[in-house]
Amino acid sequence: MGTVPDEQKAIPSWLDRAFIVSALKCGDPTVDESSVQLKSMGQVGGGLLSETYRVVAQLHSLGESHERETSVIVKSSPTVGGFIKELADSGVFTKETVAYGSFLPAMDAALETIEGESWRPLAPKFYHHGSQPTSFLVVEDLDASGFHKVAQGVSLDVDQCRAVLRNLARMHAASVTLLDDQQYNEKLFHQSLIFSRRLVDTFQDKNQRYADGTFDFLEHYTWFQKYVHKMEKLSTRFVGEVVDVVEQCQVDFKVMVHGDLHKNNVMFREDSDGLQVRFYDFQGIHIGSPAEDLQYFFHTSASLEVMRDHTQGLLADYHAVLQGTLRALGLQRQADGYPLEQLLRDMDHFGMIAVFVSFTMLPFMLNFGEMEFAIDTSDDQFEVKSKKFYEKSWRNDRYLAYLQHLLPVFDSKGLLDQKV
Repeated sequence: MGTVPDEQKAIPSWLDRAFIVSALKCGDPTVDESSVQLKSMGQVGGGLLSETYRVVAQLHSLGESHERETSVIVKSSPTVGGFIKELADSGVFTKETVAYGSFLPAMDAALETIEGESWRPLAPKFYHHGSQPTSFLVVEDLDASGFHKVAQGVSLDVDQCRAVLRNLARMHAASVTLLDDQQYNEKLFHQSLIFSRRLVDTFQDKNQRYADGTFDFLEHYTWFQKYVHKMEKLSTRFVGEVVDVVEQCQVDFKVMVHGDLHKNNVMFREDSDGLQVRFYDFQGIHIGSPAEDLQYFFHTSASLEVMRDHTQGLLADYHAVLQGTLRALGLQRQADGYPLEQLLRDMDHFGMIAVFVSFTMLPFMLNFGEMEFAIDTSDDQFEVKSKKFYEKSWRNDRYLAYLQHLLPVFDSKGLLDQKV
């Protein structure tokens, strides 16, 4: 299989030259398999729900005179135990296989038809998937194409947010053309990965305990004191409320949402055509409201400046691209039925998502990579590690600045009030 550097982490036995040859030939049948040589292979940082490996191979296709180098990302089911393993085994690879294998190619084809030379793909190129010896996916390595993630702990500026939302609008609009397909009527594609009953059970059983004492230290800040009583009541119910609003999804205009759209699932590249964006990690796709993706993205990924000064303008820009794409695709009725005013009403309807992620995901995103985050709920030290992580995250000055801005906004919309 070729020489693998000693410093690389342990590689599963099934991830060998034959596996990579098969994957490359799925992506390009003209690949000369006898020419494929593995140059490097190693584990890289990935999502919580997968083990991720980068493989670099040298090869050439039939008819080519020169060898070329190709880098791919291989994702497989996680080896970590507990809740993460259970979640990964609950259908996320099925979703992502459908996303990369059929859904994204169909959307890209529809968009290419209307966008012509300006068309750019929504996501990495897909090579291969399978179930033996484990669930896995092989996709393009965007790093090798000049794309990059923003630095850990750094939030997105207004230009990056605009690029993300325009790409999201294209995806949402194109997805409408596909939702009548019978395969998307299955229950799996109407279930959120993040906002589910499974989350309620786990959060209340495990993570709810990390909040003990949180409001004690926040009471020392004068700007927080008026919210203490509301926050104490809110902490006992907001998980259930956000799950209810997502599961019921009582809106007329629905799309296939990404379902986990934060800055760590987005890559950027600056070129002559401007700032290019690609999405990845589609394990959370499901049918829902655009507002679900939008609230989740803003409150996990946007800088405080964007939150304060640019949210409304960015929503208007997203809506304009959504409308233009829907109409170009011949979906005039859907475009007419979803004016900007309705999008803004939907944003308010899904406002509890903003509250939830602001108190759970946002501190994690602002401290990502700086501290150890416990993900194995079967670990005897899970609760201790989790509490330690969140205590440090909550005391982060940047996070406190977000809270100082967001709490009055949430309060003005009635999101902190006790529901009757």
